[in-house]
Amino acid sequence: KASPQDLTVLSRLMKQTERINAIVDNVRAYAKISEVKRSPTDLRNVIQHAAAAWRAAGRADTVALTLTAPSPVWVKVSALEWELVVLNLLKNASEALAGRKDGQINVTLYEKDDGGVHLNVSDNGPGLTEEKLALLGEPVDSAKATGLGLGLSIAKEVAEEHDGTITAKSSDEEGTTFTATLPTA
Repeated sequence: KASPQDLTVLSRLMKQTERINAIVDNVRAYAKISEVKRSPTDLRNVIQHAAAAWRAAGRADTVALTLTAPSPVWVKVSALEWELVVLNLLKNASEALAGRKDGQINVTLYEKDDGGVHLNVSDNGPGLTEEKLALLGEPVDSAKATGLGLGLSIAKEVAEEHDGTITAKSSDEEGTTFTATLPTA
């Protein structure tokens, strides 16, 4: 088990890594570098890696995380980019649960009959207003007081580059659910 000092160091490293990844993605966008190495990947593994990084950063101290992905789900993606997408969604969900004693994040992965893949990241937080939902993913707008909206904006861009989408629904009673969709490999 990691010591509190180790978790603090890992948290700092995680924050710096997130910042660096955002910078790299922005530079890539400005340079119009759109060739991303994609390979057949079981999305369950990507989710597990992101969840492990999220836990290692100390984000799971007060929030319960449930992962549901009963069978392999193969997609052709950049595993590293999708790990960052999942990590961003987990980070946002855990921040929405700040101060709650019963915080819960559910991650569900499944294939639809139409051949698409759905990844849901749900929290039981206070939910977002319709106005905030409409603005999510816009750079320089965030539902968080200190956020810039870059993480979700980049996540949406990654999804679109992989012929997918990221959408959100929210209510006061049920919290917020982000759904990422992708075609199967």
